[in-house]
Amino acid sequence: MGSIQQEAKAALAEAERMRERSSKAVRWFSRYLVGAGILMIGVVVGLEALFPDSPGRYLVLGVWGAMVGASGSWWDRRAAVPLRAKRRLFIATGAWLVLYAWLLGPLVRWQFGESLLPWTVAGALMATPFFVAAFWKVRA
Repeated sequence: MGSIQQEAKAALAEAERMRERSSKAVRWFSRYLVGAGILMIGVVVGLEALFPDSPGRYLVLGVWGAMVGASGSWWDRRAAVPLRAKRRLFIATGAWLVLYAWLLGPLVRWQFGESLLPWTVAGALMATPFFVAAFWKVRA
């Protein structure tokens, strides 16, 4: 009877070690989402305030594309990915797109034109879904 209890204790200890290990392995995802939110603020400010009608827009889009590609490659090299990570990213991206294309973007463009401060504030508000998703409890 004693060996069964010892085996059970050892199995529980191993399960706890694995839980801690997997929890540490998915901590990167919150930082990833914060980085995506900051990138989206930069995209909005770059496209709408810094380079509204110039070829610099293409530079902003090129940097954005390169960053998305690099982050996708980085994602693939992670040891573990949180449950429903892609779903969380897609929801945040979809909410950002709705805010940019149909809500805040047109309103700011109509009221403030190409002013830097309003677009910076609007960019931060539009990126909020990424920051909210970053602070949801991440599970391995």
